[in-house]
Amino acid sequence: RFIFENSFDAILLTTPDGGVHRANEAACQLFQMTEEEICDRGRAGLLDPNDERIPLIMKERAIHGKVKAEINFVRKDGSIFPTESTSAIFSDSEGKQWTAIIIRDISPFKAAEEAMRKAKDDANWYATTDFLTGILNRRILLEKIEVEMTRAKRENTTLSLLMLDIDSFKSINDNFGHNAGDLVLQRFADLIFTKLRPYDFVGRYG
Repeated sequence: RFIFENSFDAILLTTPDGGVHRANEAACQLFQMTEEEICDRGRAGLLDPNDERIPLIMKERAIHGKVKAEINFVRKDGSIFPTESTSAIFSDSEGKQWTAIIIRDISPFKAAEEAMRKAKDDANWYATTDFLTGILNRRILLEKIEVEMTRAKRENTTLSLLMLDIDSFKSINDNFGHNAGDLVLQRFADLIFTKLRPYDFVGRYG
């Protein structure tokens, strides 16, 4: 009882059929419901119905008697949140089966993971892409050309390389400003990019 009432993690006392019989204060705060509301909803009313992991988690618990997994739950306002949850089946002194479910909200950790993934993707984009035009930068362009030349030599086949330039580009910058020149470069790159086949690539050399 002391652990149940003072745990920072949400704890539900349930039965294997999905009924919820007790919910601690942490669970009430997590789900934004009273204990009575949580019990009325039952397990099915708390789980995210679109979480495809649920059948596998329930199957594992049925086989081993306990399971630890990531699973999504739903708050009173309908918002879905990720958790790391443990569920174990046990019997009381009269032989009745119960399940204890301990739920830990991992939203902050998932947000941090997503931020790290995005930062990694951004770093990779900046490392490989010309910022202005969105096509490959010079370093990656030369690396890919070298790979293609090696492949062509190995397979004894031909390849085509086009180097394109904009006539009198300096006059565009001089007469209309560098912002106009940037727009021309972007439009030029877009036009080339739309004409590529799936196995072609384009980059900015200079």
